[in-house]
Amino acid sequence: MSWILTGRIFIPVISALEVDNCGRISWFGENVPNILPAMELVSQADILLVIGTSMQVYPAASLVPAAVSARTIYAVNPDMPDALMGENFVRMEKTACEAVPALVETLLVGD
Repeated sequence: MSWILTGRIFIPVISALEVDNCGRISWFGENVPNILPAMELVSQADILLVIGTSMQVYPAASLVPAAVSARTIYAVNPDMPDALMGENFVRMEKTACEAVPALVETLLVGD
């Protein structure tokens, strides 16, 4: 995977081959591949986007509390779970299709 810098935000650039190799569903009870490296990356994030999760399935749900450096956590979910609350949370009770394009545009433009 490579990264591009847009303004102040690094965006991953994933090839079709990489999507085939890394984009798989982990079913309930299965191990999540690379959860420890993911937790390490999330712990260093300035901004975290949490999109469409019930926060009920672990270990993936443990990524949000791992975002100890995040100054803002954007949560997008029309049925917002109580677990996605906190001082640094921006809750957007919409579908991903409704909220994400405008959110990404806002983040790319900057403050």
